[in-house]
Parts: sequence; structure tokens; C-alpha cells
Amino acid sequence: MSNFDRCPNCGKYDFQDNHKCGKQWEAYLLDYGFDNQDDPSEDTHTRYKAFGNKPTCAAEDLAEEQFSNWDYPEVIEIWLREDSKSEWIKVTITVETVPQFSGTIIERKGAKMK
Repeated sequence: MSNFDRCPNCGKYDFQDNHKCGKQWEAYLLDYGFDNQDDPSEDTHTRYKAFGNKPTCAAEDLAEEQFSNWDYPEVIEIWLREDSKSEWIKVTITVETVPQFSGTIIERKGAKMK
């Protein structure tokens, strides 16, 4: 039986026998101290690894990983590129909070139930 665990390369939880990492991207999160927000190649701040077969998928996963503590902006901008020779692609991530409601019986009064 396959082991369900976190991939040491991309960080995804999956069944490791069948897991395949997405394409690796180099990324900058604009909310994390960009000096020049229009040209990521001139910045020396922290670069992140992002994984996904498309730049939007990689950006969504990186945003979820970095902002999973419910302390996040409504819009996140991320610059991505495949490697140092590739062009930079700017992706905007819109964050939506989806409430979930659940009920619990806390008291009963009246006729006894059988």
C-alpha cells in the first residue's frame, strides 16, 4: 500500500508511490518586500519554489502555502518564471473566504424520544 506523506521536493501531501511533482517555477511574492514591483529581475529578495504545470496553478499553490494561517490579503500578486533564462509572468491570485456552517444539537425539551 502506498505511503501518504508530504513530498520532500514540492511539499504536497499525496500517495508517494504515484506522486509526480508539477513543473518547478521560481517565484517572488509581491507582498514580501519587493523594492521594484515592475521588474522582479532587479530585486534581491527571497525567491520561492513553486510547483505546478501552469503558472496559475503554481501561483495558487504557493499563495495557499504562504497564507494558510487565515492572515492574508484579498489579492496576492506573484511573479513566476520557469528558469533564469525565461521571461517573468505576473499572476494575480484572488483570495475568497468560504464560510462553512454546521449544526450541533445542544438541548432537547418536551416529549421523550424513543
